[in-house]
Amino acid sequence: MKTIFIILFLTSSILINATKYYVSPRGNDSNSGADTSSTGAWKTWQKGFNSTPASDTCYFLSGTYPAYSTAIGASLHSTANSGTRTSPTCFFAYDISGGDYPILDCSIVEAANQIGVSIADVSFMHFKGLEVRNVRQLVGGLPSYGWLVWNYGNVVGGAPNNLTFENCIASYNGGFGFTVTGVDSIYYINCDSHHNSDPYTPDDPGGMGNGYVIEASSYENYSDAYISYKGCRAWDNSDQGWGIWSPPTAVWDSCWAVHNGFLRTAGDDPNKGTGWKLWFRDSEDRNTGVRQITIRNCLAVDNELRGFSMADDPGNHPEVRVWFTNNFAYRNGHEHEYPVNPLLYGHGFWDYTNVDTIGRFDHWYYNNISYNNSGYPTGSGDRIYGDFIPGAYNQATNKFDLATTTITDDDFVSLDTTGLTGPRQPDGSLPFTTFGHLASTSECIDAGTDVGLPFIGDAPDIGWAEYGTDSTPAGDSRIVKYRGLILKL
Repeated sequence: MKTIFIILFLTSSILINATKYYVSPRGNDSNSGADTSSTGAWKTWQKGFNSTPASDTCYFLSGTYPAYSTAIGASLHSTANSGTRTSPTCFFAYDISGGDYPILDCSIVEAANQIGVSIADVSFMHFKGLEVRNVRQLVGGLPSYGWLVWNYGNVVGGAPNNLTFENCIASYNGGFGFTVTGVDSIYYINCDSHHNSDPYTPDDPGGMGNGYVIEASSYENYSDAYISYKGCRAWDNSDQGWGIWSPPTAVWDSCWAVHNGFLRTAGDDPNKGTGWKLWFRDSEDRNTGVRQITIRNCLAVDNELRGFSMADDPGNHPEVRVWFTNNFAYRNGHEHEYPVNPLLYGHGFWDYTNVDTIGRFDHWYYNNISYNNSGYPTGSGDRIYGDFIPGAYNQATNKFDLATTTITDDDFVSLDTTGLTGPRQPDGSLPFTTFGHLASTSECIDAGTDVGLPFIGDAPDIGWAEYGTDSTPAGDSRIVKYRGLILKL
């Protein structure tokens, strides 16, 4: 609690000491930006981004803003606007307590590479409560970008660094929601990306509609990059919730991927609709010297193809170091039939075997539950094996969706998915839900392996949410253990 108080105090001090500027749909870019009035505020995101001095704060009033031009929604490429580690430059929604976000509507953008917000070269910035939508894909054109953070020229010193996106949204764009490429360190906190789809991609309609993407780059220090997602959601995107095919270290904590892969047309590529697609097909995408991927306490629910897909399988390439801990994959692959390659769809977890005998044990699975996924056909009309995990060589205390599973509906307080994509709580955190929480009689309570995360009771639980995390029944004295500390509730 003391640490949280100090962080809040420092953040408040930064905002109090910073000069404040304002952007309003009723403003004018010839104004000073000094207040919220129509004669004081700026009008465009472009003006706000590029006229706010380093380490100051620009507030965006709620409402809908047009794109800056037909070429771009808004861009921020000048190092002159970069903040510092202790005093970042801030671009904040003025007030989103009522759910009214400032929205950048990019429906007029018609450039060859359609981009909503382009961010390059800058460092130490914080974006909060801003939404980018309607960056259309042109017929026959490339997929569009909602938020694009990239290294202009892929040069050392040009990589965006220490950027935080909090409670930001990408929606109804014609391709990618949030994209990073050639960066150093990026942090996403409580962001949402939904209804992004590329229906006009000629060879694979819908195959590039991703909520979040970590793209490849020729930036030579890209393998040192760090990208974090905390409390973020991706839903109703035409392909993946999250897609990664590059070497940065990436961490997902308490993120939800729900019903991705909704755009299906007759005869198209069936390999669409995965919560997390970890796509490491080329050697330059792999960074085997570190634990490259960590996914913990996450949900993959109702995705069309798979929940979690570990795709680094071909040949004898060294496998990427990955940890899956305390995740829940539920009811993936049910909505559509895939007549092509039926073994490839319908899984909660998918991890193919690799003939690399040196790195084959680099995929670690602990305390995960996978349940009620469609599995694949046996040929007799039955469906079996909701997981396909011959590559999960290193695992302990999981409840995979296999023929031997002992998990039933009775292990859970609720399996009602209503609200997973609903409004967030007033503080911007994920909606409260009892979905997938363990019932008091579940065999998964205190049955997990200690992987260094906080837990309640004698041992960690199996699943995405610790029993007793949100409330403790009257008279139930439970023990919290974390890194040697023992606390009694």
